[in-house]
Amino acid sequence: MIHIYPISNCFYYSYYLEALTKLGKPIKYSVDGFPHFHQHCLAFIIDDKKVYISAGDGPGFNEIGLEWCDIYAKVNIQNDSIPAEYNFKVLPVGPSFGIQYLSGFQTLLNSWVTFVKSSNRQISPRDHFANYYRQWRYRLPIQYFKPRKVDTSYIFHASTLWTKEKLTNVHRANFSEVASKTQDIRFEGGFSPGKEHLVEGFDHLIMKEKLTFSNYLEKTKRSFVVFNTPTVQGCLGWKLGEYLALGKAIISTPLENMLPSPLVHGEHIHYVGGSKESIKKAINIIQEDKTYRESLEQHARKYYKKYISPESVITRILNHPLN
Repeated sequence: MIHIYPISNCFYYSYYLEALTKLGKPIKYSVDGFPHFHQHCLAFIIDDKKVYISAGDGPGFNEIGLEWCDIYAKVNIQNDSIPAEYNFKVLPVGPSFGIQYLSGFQTLLNSWVTFVKSSNRQISPRDHFANYYRQWRYRLPIQYFKPRKVDTSYIFHASTLWTKEKLTNVHRANFSEVASKTQDIRFEGGFSPGKEHLVEGFDHLIMKEKLTFSNYLEKTKRSFVVFNTPTVQGCLGWKLGEYLALGKAIISTPLENMLPSPLVHGEHIHYVGGSKESIKKAINIIQEDKTYRESLEQHARKYYKKYISPESVITRILNHPLN
């Protein structure tokens, strides 16, 4: 039996819920045996192990979760942020991303069951049902995140403008500008419309309309190279997880947060400083060297399958030694 705390952001934690449902064990939603956690976590008890998963952007820890759990699995961790007395509990799980793990009927059913089971705890009904709806309406099942043959004359990159993460905006703009001027390349993308009135200086890169996620994913699959840069508080964003799952040749600025295993330059990823010059050089190398590009693609996908796929994350959690 898997006992799952019913108060959780289904949009963010669908990635792990998908893997739990595939273990073949009965699932029970209940607040019994759990402290009062907020929505931005996934807490469950399996094989007498108390597990707390944090997929939030920040490097901080939930003290109640740390005290309660046997294993604290976390996406965004900085070395100096782990409380020394709980170091043995902490497991870096690497980037994840939202997926659709429930059908329309299952979304309706699970949203009501978990809401009823959490009725004696404070919960925002609007957020609860909205997050269930969002995983069904705006994401795709995990089987859609597989590699396909790329178009070596095509680059796509679409991202969000951030109001506070100025360097992130600059790095993304640099990539889009360089890619759009690369010889013999058709570039599509830029910044998604909606926040241009809040952030100045990027009007020339605003896309004419927002893409559906299915269109975004197909264009990303087609692109022969993709670009990643840490976003909010230096976090490992969803893009990185998606790129690894899709087996992409990834150009990235340096990553600050801990990973289950290093993403090695020239093997899994190609690191750049973020300047236009460094990005241009990286695009040219990957464009001209087919063997190198294919090696990056293959090792990215292998990394995903070994370390950060939903199943591999849950397996590592279950195998994590208890103190």
